[in-house]
Amino acid sequence: AVFALDAAGAPTLIQHAPAGAAYPRFFLIAQDHASLIVANEKDGCVTILPIESDGRLGASVAMLPVAGAAFALFA
Repeated sequence: AVFALDAAGAPTLIQHAPAGAAYPRFFLIAQDHASLIVANEKDGCVTILPIESDGRLGASVAMLPVAGAAFALFA
């Protein structure tokens, strides 16, 4: 789910977005703020979703197989 925050910090739902695979367990915004990286535990992969200019998520643009993926980290 994607939320917008008003000036007081109250959230408003703006989108339900699929993660691109089953059992998303960890979410990481890329350092350039242009993508959301999702570790999907059951499907054993990491998916990458673009973050649009309005904050909504686009469809998955990449899927990388990683057995037992449950965490993502920039090193």
